[in-house]
Amino acid sequence: GIGGVKSSKKPQAPNPDPTKPGFAYESRSSIGANSEMESRKGGRADVASTPAERIKRGRALLQSAIDERARALLVPQFAAFSRDEIDSAELARYRADARKEAENELAGRRKALEECESLLGMVTEADAHVTSLSQLRDEAVKTRDKAAGKLEAALRKEAI
Repeated sequence: GIGGVKSSKKPQAPNPDPTKPGFAYESRSSIGANSEMESRKGGRADVASTPAERIKRGRALLQSAIDERARALLVPQFAAFSRDEIDSAELARYRADARKEAENELAGRRKALEECESLLGMVTEADAHVTSLSQLRDEAVKTRDKAAGKLEAALRKEAI
């Protein structure tokens, strides 16, 4: 990503729950916003938020980057507008073109965020299956233990 800054802090123990802070995957943002977040937090990556919160923050950072890039692309047109070289209708066309260009330039970031959202959905679904299977296992263990208890009682009763 842009900046590519990694935290030198040792990772915390992984959290197996994707809905809880510190979920067990790398804290670097897939869109490269990590260096910005680290600088805001004194050089530390923000590992205390959930993946969904990190994706939401990534979307907000992406929108800010698009807005900033579009403004940068419009600097010459604003100067021309202020010198009365172009009118407001032409400036509006330039503004729309600049936004499209900025979005195209940052399309890779948007695609990475969409992939993260898809992966988060898969992780959440898999976690739900794990929880369901864990509950089934717990029920099966209780049933087995109950049956084993009855078997032991029957064997004792028959003195076998």
